[in-house]
Amino acid sequence: MSDASKIPAGVHVHFIKDVAILWLNNGENRFNQSSLREINAALDQVERNGHAKAMIITGVGKFFSCGLDTAWISQQDTATLTEFFPAYENLLQRMLTFPLVTLAAINGHAYAAGGIIAMACDYRIMRTQRGWICFPEINIKVPFRPETASFLRMKLKDNIVFRDLVLYGQRLTAEEAVQRAVVDQCVEMKDLINSALAFTTKRIGTEGFDRQTLQQMKQNLYGNFCRQDIGSTGRSMKEVKVMFTEANKARL
Repeated sequence: MSDASKIPAGVHVHFIKDVAILWLNNGENRFNQSSLREINAALDQVERNGHAKAMIITGVGKFFSCGLDTAWISQQDTATLTEFFPAYENLLQRMLTFPLVTLAAINGHAYAAGGIIAMACDYRIMRTQRGWICFPEINIKVPFRPETASFLRMKLKDNIVFRDLVLYGQRLTAEEAVQRAVVDQCVEMKDLINSALAFTTKRIGTEGFDRQTLQQMKQNLYGNFCRQDIGSTGRSMKEVKVMFTEANKARL
């Protein structure tokens, strides 16, 4: 299925030949404990399909993902947050080292952790005319962890682009993102999924890639991030909760 209008609420996977499409359809597609479970279950489904050679992740509507669910985080106790943040980091690691060719079909706004998940994919195609990709951590006072900044540094080779996006939170349209090599292509929304399918099909060829070898190469390439101490923020959970509570106020 490639028609976003027919995707029900939630997280769903559909297969078109040897390409999996993972659909996010939860409003702004923010990450909380429930959505992480849904996404991981969907990734499990993709990995169980031995015929799948590539995966596209995309959203429905005007949001790809607006990142962490700061409203939810601000209401949770320390025990829940102690479980949640390592779970989010594990998801990011999983996306970064997924054993298939991955592509983010950015259908709308990709902010903060949503943009980071898009950057964790091997390739990115973004819709034109509507939506930004942005890392506004400086504006919401949530600094990047060194390991996350390191992996973004590998994805954004241009020093000026890295400075503007990661340090100062500049937001980019699809056209600007292509010009600055943040995404690979931009297309009209009506062509987004078909373009993503054509792009991934071309990349995988007729045979695809050995999953174990591809995953090992990704782990070697992004080794610093993959060897990080999951869940270690350098702050107490009380401090983290205060930080995200303030971040939630800043976006309201």
